[in-house]
Amino acid sequence: MLIKVDQKPLNDALSAVNTVVIAPKKDALIMVYHHVMLNAFEGPKGFQGYLELTGANETGGLKVKIPFIDVDEPGGITIEAHRFLEFISTLKEKGVTSEKGTDTSIQLKLDNADTTLLLTCKSKSGSRHRAKFVGLSVDEFPLVAFSTDEDSFTVSTHDLIKAISLTERAIAHDENHPVLTGVHITCADNRLYFESADGFRLSMFNISAPNKEAFDKIIPGDSIIKLKGLLNIKYPDVKISTVNNKNTIVFETGDITFSTQLIDGNFPKLNRILEGINPVTFVTFDREPFRKAVIRAIILGDKQVVKLEVNSQVGQINVGSWDTIEGDIESNVPATITGPDLILAINGTFLTAALASTDAETIKMSFENPGKPLLFAAVGEDAFTHVIMPIHMGK
Repeated sequence: MLIKVDQKPLNDALSAVNTVVIAPKKDALIMVYHHVMLNAFEGPKGFQGYLELTGANETGGLKVKIPFIDVDEPGGITIEAHRFLEFISTLKEKGVTSEKGTDTSIQLKLDNADTTLLLTCKSKSGSRHRAKFVGLSVDEFPLVAFSTDEDSFTVSTHDLIKAISLTERAIAHDENHPVLTGVHITCADNRLYFESADGFRLSMFNISAPNKEAFDKIIPGDSIIKLKGLLNIKYPDVKISTVNNKNTIVFETGDITFSTQLIDGNFPKLNRILEGINPVTFVTFDREPFRKAVIRAIILGDKQVVKLEVNSQVGQINVGSWDTIEGDIESNVPATITGPDLILAINGTFLTAALASTDAETIKMSFENPGKPLLFAAVGEDAFTHVIMPIHMGK
């Protein structure tokens, strides 16, 4: 392999791949999971070739393509990913302008005899750099399921980012209930439904998608959060596919392909929880002053417990906390209220997370009684449903 690539695309691609690569450990059994695989491919006649960078872990992998400046010989090698990125990232020089005509590209040369990668380049300041990395053969790299069947569909990148943002907060971290550690995605009536629950709260959201009646998947929470970080709205669409005969799902957008295994099991029927809630009190208010009121209350709250008092006579919701030793805090937020007054306690951290998940200016909360779940909705986002369980207050 003998190729030449630009510094920035290589740095960006390595940064992305390192999100799935396992950090090096001396006692690791599978050292190649610390590696990035580099493969140089010549393009068809009349088309530019590309360098493909692949990272993998026990549950999936990521593949990123960047174009060549020049190629003399295709080939491949795997090298330790974190050190390679660390070296490439040091080549960036802020505030330094290169002289016109200065070539700051990176040349990568593979020596198949001893499986080493020789890197040479020049910085904007004119400094020259050389590094040799000892690697492994590409034959030792784990097989990652990137090839997909024809049963695929496309969704909006913007919509997918929003769906993940609105459901990631309620992903559970309790490995005793593995199905709750992921986001459940189904398809019906030309909508893709996302839902998550951790036993204390649940989130549901749906976006437009082609109808795929048999689509019913649970994507691991860590994987879907990594996917969100990889998505870029400059690529308007994301292709979603399943892998033949494997419990794997693949997302493709732009020059990125992300693969992850799925969680086996049956996700709880969250609609049954919603059907059991019959709210009688409805409170609408501006998000930002309420969000700040909750943040203030958490400062003093006992184990982040926040008290909400709905007062229809003065048209406000009181947000407060108390501590028998340190004192108490209260803020009064103007609100439009219909239904009977009530007082309840709720986890302030969960409430601030729900408020942070949406950009809506107006929030609507619905209550049945202090012992029943709180329904949280962003006005204007009818596809979003969030539920938070209350905390039982002592006398």
